[in-house]
Amino acid sequence: MDALKLHWEKVVLAVVGLVALILGGLRILDALSFADKFQLVDIPEKVGIPEFETDTLSKAQSLLVKKFQWANPVRGTAPKSIPLFQSIPIVEYQGQLIDMSDPNAAKLRPPVENLWLIENNLDFLKSDVLEQDTDGDGYSNIDEWTDKTSPRDPAKHPPYWKKLYFEERKQKTYLIQFSTKLDDTKFQFSRLPSAAWPQRETMFLAIGETSKDGQFRFDKFEAKEAQVGIIKKDVSEATITYLPKNLTLVLVKQAPPTEVPTYFGQFSFELGQVSPDLVKEGEFFTLSKDSTTKYKVIDIQADSAEISFSGPQGEEKHRITKKQ
Repeated sequence: MDALKLHWEKVVLAVVGLVALILGGLRILDALSFADKFQLVDIPEKVGIPEFETDTLSKAQSLLVKKFQWANPVRGTAPKSIPLFQSIPIVEYQGQLIDMSDPNAAKLRPPVENLWLIENNLDFLKSDVLEQDTDGDGYSNIDEWTDKTSPRDPAKHPPYWKKLYFEERKQKTYLIQFSTKLDDTKFQFSRLPSAAWPQRETMFLAIGETSKDGQFRFDKFEAKEAQVGIIKKDVSEATITYLPKNLTLVLVKQAPPTEVPTYFGQFSFELGQVSPDLVKEGEFFTLSKDSTTKYKVIDIQADSAEISFSGPQGEEKHRITKKQ
């Protein structure tokens, strides 16, 4: 036992060697019997090849070369094509199913057509979609719908005057008097003080000339007399045109001054500024977003003003009202 303990590794090596010899012997025996496990089969000199089914082959070939065209099915009360790879937007609203692609379906956001919402990729599921300004041009989607412009292109928007509002009418009075005829060519007029023109001004004009304040043009003189008792009174007339309103006035010599009301309109512009902010009848103003267009004030009433300007289709006139 002591010898085994001292030489245990030699014993293990001997055992492993014996096992290896046994396994090697078994492999040799197995190899020697390899040929007995298989049988050789004689192959005939000619082997027949079965005939092809030509009809089946022809049908298969015709299917390979045939071009197939997919036809989308048509469905709905208003017939429409149902695409294969695209879903149809159906919205349930107040218990009703609305096919957004059906032109005869109920409008989800009246008065706007459902197809317009889809074509412009608007978020029609939001209740305030019509009040939104999708392209940031200052006009809501309902504004764009009304004017048939693009809610996706800020360069295509309704006209700027639609964002213009009338604020109030202000009045300034012009006082003018025909004083006398100086000679055959010169005539004297007097502008009396008022809130708008606080300084008295004496002006000497010939027929056809314009006053130095630019307010009127002297057009015609007619000598006249009137019998007052036993006295003949000079009632000669001077015809002038009040330029801000293109208004014809007849002034009688030494009669009380003629009072001409001049109206100014004050406007506001939602997208910017109006220049000038106070505009007289007959004068022009511009908008900060559209400095090239000259807007003319034609008429001013207590709650509105009429303007004109040159548009794409020629001269346009519009009544501007107060913001509701």
